[in-house]
Amino acid sequence: MKVVVQQHQYALARECQAEGLLDESLEIAMESSGDFVKKVLPDGKVVLVPDHANIERARLRISALHWMAAGWHRRNIVTDRAKAGDRAHPGPRRRG
Repeated sequence: MKVVVQQHQYALARECQAEGLLDESLEIAMESSGDFVKKVLPDGKVVLVPDHANIERARLRISALHWMAAGWHRRNIVTDRAKAGDRAHPGPRRRG
């Protein structure tokens, strides 16, 4: 019984951690400072242009956070199904 409680607590902690990662990715997406930089044109006019490197870096960070959160969530689902004896979704088949 103690092991089951510990497994449940671990799964809950991982779920909370995954939610934290998704919240962090939302903050990165909403943060727009650095997305544009000032550029001085030859005629002296100053314009804002997109900083593609900063935008791509933010996109990569968000993608990595989503990948980590999805992996933790997927492991919890597989563990929960295995505990419940769910044979309707046995997981990926091995080819051999």
